[in-house]
Amino acid sequence: MNHYSATIIVSVFLLCMALFPSCSPPSEPVKLVFAFGSDGEGTVKNLIDEFNLEHRGEIEVTWRQGSRFSSAFYEELRLEFESGNPEFDVIGSDVVWTSAFASNGWVQNLTSHFLANNDPVNYLEMAMESVSYQHKIWGIPWYTDAGMLYYRKDILNDLGISSPPTTWQDLIDAAKKAQAQSKVKYGYVFQGADYEGGVTNMCEYIWNANGSVLIGDLNIGTSFDTPADDMAVVTINSAEARAGLAEVEKIMNAGVVPENISQFREQESSDAFKNGDALFMRSWATAYGEIIGPNSSLSKDQIGLTTIPRSKKVYYPYSCLGGWNLMISAFTNEEKTAAALKFTDFLAAEGSQRFRAKASGTLPTLRSIYEDRSFLKEAPVVDFARRVIPSCKERPKTPRYMEISSLMSGVFAKLIGGELSADEAIEELENGLEQAVGTAAL
Repeated sequence: MNHYSATIIVSVFLLCMALFPSCSPPSEPVKLVFAFGSDGEGTVKNLIDEFNLEHRGEIEVTWRQGSRFSSAFYEELRLEFESGNPEFDVIGSDVVWTSAFASNGWVQNLTSHFLANNDPVNYLEMAMESVSYQHKIWGIPWYTDAGMLYYRKDILNDLGISSPPTTWQDLIDAAKKAQAQSKVKYGYVFQGADYEGGVTNMCEYIWNANGSVLIGDLNIGTSFDTPADDMAVVTINSAEARAGLAEVEKIMNAGVVPENISQFREQESSDAFKNGDALFMRSWATAYGEIIGPNSSLSKDQIGLTTIPRSKKVYYPYSCLGGWNLMISAFTNEEKTAAALKFTDFLAAEGSQRFRAKASGTLPTLRSIYEDRSFLKEAPVVDFARRVIPSCKERPKTPRYMEISSLMSGVFAKLIGGELSADEAIEELENGLEQAVGTAAL
């Protein structure tokens, strides 16, 4: 082919592309990898499929499922981040990881993007705090969660008990009464295994006895975000915290929990409750979808929700804040970052939050959804959470959180197993926390 012929062919090709864009060779979509744990209700997969359909030919997201256990998933992400070449672009991040990810330079600062497209006032205060560190925003608030007590309304009625327990002693009394009448196999199930769930349970025992772990572990009312290290003072060694852990001993000695409670995580707790084996269950709002799901022996009418019990009725009933945020890897290039922002905005959009809340009990981060009375009738767990969320507390907020988490879950497991008394647990916690945060106790 001579030069003249080749020029004609190229010219015709360019004219075709100009007049008929469909003649253009298809461009490859931007491919993103989303790293997140499991999703029992399938709502995440549904949203990813919807996003890929809407952006077909432009963006294609692949979901890489990680461990369903928070601590194990963190280790998966940490190892890849430290390699300097992570194979993911967007991550689902536990609310307690923000300071660690930000301080290590593993995730992008999203402050400009977030403030250009959102008003922080439209989000729950705790949700905003969970994506904030050192006065910057590092993620998009995706969904929140709160510890709460599930109970069998029908069984309490049969026992002549008119209201759910407000104190741990109330819970023990009702549990023993139900077991004595063979209403249930177990009085109470919770998360007693040596993992992140043990940390959340331990915090609630301490907080609901009017104790604290570190100064700064309660961030409600502060501007987002007060630097965590400025507040890292150990306050665990108090009469109140000891009283809280003494409640654990009391429950373990009452004979109202399974013998293997030290092996219980969220799934084991949910299985026991939905099978009708337990009167009470401490779990998260996100367990609601499974509790009323097709594999449950229970109906909505049998299930009640209430706040976490406390040591004394005069104390305020706190719940541990849970939930996950969306973050973008600092190793993702500019082109992929633009696509990743579209994806994170889609997952966290009001429509997506409403869909997941209704389908699985996932709690929204947007205030407007909690103000929609018609929607709350369709999602009763969201309606209840509306009253619980203001009493949520964050776990200790520090870049060294995972070190603290490992310490606390280990001590809680020893307390559950009878290896430590409440006093011994406090002593071990105090020593370990001081080493972790590098400060003296208050």
